[in-house]
Amino acid sequence: MLAIKAVMDGKPVTPSLAARLIKDHLLPLIALEYRDVFTAGKAPSWDDIAHAYPTLVFCSEGQKGILTEVASAINAIWTYTKSPPRDVVISDLIEVSHFFHLCDHLKIPVKHLRYQHGTSFDLFRFCKYCWRRPVPGRSICPVHTLGSNHVSGIGPHSETNHHSDLGFLEYKEGKRQRERFDAALNDILTREVMEFHDSNFTAQILLPAAGIKDWLALRRPHLRAALALEWESATDTILIDTLINALHNPGRMAFSVQQAYVHANTLFRNHPILLWPMLLRAEAWLVARQKRHSNWGGKRKKAGRKKTIPAIDVSNFCSYIKNSHILSWW
Repeated sequence: MLAIKAVMDGKPVTPSLAARLIKDHLLPLIALEYRDVFTAGKAPSWDDIAHAYPTLVFCSEGQKGILTEVASAINAIWTYTKSPPRDVVISDLIEVSHFFHLCDHLKIPVKHLRYQHGTSFDLFRFCKYCWRRPVPGRSICPVHTLGSNHVSGIGPHSETNHHSDLGFLEYKEGKRQRERFDAALNDILTREVMEFHDSNFTAQILLPAAGIKDWLALRRPHLRAALALEWESATDTILIDTLINALHNPGRMAFSVQQAYVHANTLFRNHPILLWPMLLRAEAWLVARQKRHSNWGGKRKKAGRKKTIPAIDVSNFCSYIKNSHILSWW
């Protein structure tokens, strides 16, 4: 750390400089299989450096040693190379990091599938407000983007011919729900990762190759309820197609956006396990949506009263989802 400090002293510290010093001075201290903490072929960002800390801690399986010491050193670099120090935040991609950790423990090779067309395509890019892919150069998807530049059609409200107004409403709604969405995502993720640890790494947390119907009922109940499907006759192949068509259909999107969706959907169909981060985000979105609607109108909590989370009314919620454009916007 003294050698790293000597190089950084008096210089503006960029993510590239920090990553280079970490690779030169810290990563050689740990076993070879743990050194790939930065994505190959991609210029490291501060988020990548922040991810390296939980990555190594997860690999240590709770045991103190060189992995946790190197992780702590990396975390110190991330925190104290800015004045005032960076605050600890939940990364937008924390679910992707944990997905790779789970796959690593189970020896499922999936990391090589993330980047297929160089650095321009990332399979696990998500809109900050939902589960969809963001438009090029933005952090939000076509549904939450103001204006209609990325959509080649009006959608379910075509009779109004006010798509720019619709985009504004979707954008504002996404902003209002963002805090609940992030909280729900973190709750589900934490619960499942802890279950995986407590089960000695045997719990079926990831999407299985068979028995998807039962997995959805247990792990993604809100999403399962929202899908209009004959469940008795639904096969695993039908379920994968249904999930992709419901959550990731590029039907009315502009060509500039369509191609990324089509390419991602090909990977999802060939490797269904890759759907896990998207299904997690969709479930969190539905949970957040339900909690927000439970506080609408006459159901709004009065100031000063203790807030309680209402019980889930699956029948009403399912009816609302099926009769709205939430899952079938296109």
